[in-house]
Amino acid sequence: METYITYSRAKLPEEWEPFLEKIEGCIQCGVCSGSCPSVQMMDITPRQIIHLLRLGREDEALAANTMWFCASCYSCTVRCPMGIEITEVMAVLRNRAIERGIAEPRSLRASRAFVEQITHYGRIFELELLLRAKLAYPLSLMKDLPLGLTLLRKGKINLKPDIVKMPQRLKDSIAKRL
Repeated sequence: METYITYSRAKLPEEWEPFLEKIEGCIQCGVCSGSCPSVQMMDITPRQIIHLLRLGREDEALAANTMWFCASCYSCTVRCPMGIEITEVMAVLRNRAIERGIAEPRSLRASRAFVEQITHYGRIFELELLLRAKLAYPLSLMKDLPLGLTLLRKGKINLKPDIVKMPQRLKDSIAKRL
């Protein structure tokens, strides 16, 4: 007797609606995982995340560290033969983890600082970003202080931010995701 798997839309919240048709069409080829530059740091692969979502097992997908290591490079999305926007799926997973309070605090802090800087300066201000990250972990700051001073001395880190005027539609896009 053959066994069939039934994919369940009912178990996934409405945030997944734009992705459901394509997720259900995933052929599990693994091109996404093979294309991912961060896959070795992930506890489960992007292919496995898509499979969990196909099964309606969002909680298991949210428990993985995969979305936190996604570099948002779009290699998986560009190469997916079924046109699944895997990078966007990872963004939805990150947002869902934050909403449900299961985000890794360090990752969440870094993500917020990154978005705040993009919104404020139009780009990243490395010195502020590094200081914000390191001040949360003072021992780490002390350990990396010699390297930071070397980078400053060699002009690799600017003391003042370069400010880039952002187009309004980019600001609106960022505001929607916050």
